[in-house]
Amino acid sequence: MKFFLLQLVLLSLCFTLVLAESTIVSEPIKNEITTLEQASFSLTITNNRDQFQRYSIYSLQSGQGWNVDPSPLKDKIIDLAPGKSYTTTVIARPLEDFPPGIYFVHVTVQSDLGESYSEALKMYLKPKEPIDYIPAIKATVDMNDKINPQEPASIKLFLENRNPLNL
Repeated sequence: MKFFLLQLVLLSLCFTLVLAESTIVSEPIKNEITTLEQASFSLTITNNRDQFQRYSIYSLQSGQGWNVDPSPLKDKIIDLAPGKSYTTTVIARPLEDFPPGIYFVHVTVQSDLGESYSEALKMYLKPKEPIDYIPAIKATVDMNDKINPQEPASIKLFLENRNPLNL
């Protein structure tokens, strides 16, 4: 029984030592853009260690169709005292004419003490101009096969919008 309790205590100490030394949180500011616009995200870094840390912010996707940089540019390197936080803005701009859709651009935060975090910035790329859709409607008529022109007839018309744009 004592051996089991000792193992449990040692295991809990190991989990305590594995706690993150830094906290990185990203939140979208403007993430629905066209290829002519730029997306912006808030990036907060918190130093949970008991010593000074220097953080570098970069993206491996810069030069691969996206330009991803902190704003202001001096925030590529951030110095943080123990227990302090810093918030910067990360700007992501498409360099190519990508088709509309959902894109993930990764930004990496690395400390001089060997920590490395990758944050996925989710953005919605919409078309430059509104897309014109050709109306597509499916019509179904519900009525009797035989009708008497002398009597009123009941006719039901069902219309189904088959256009991707819900009008």
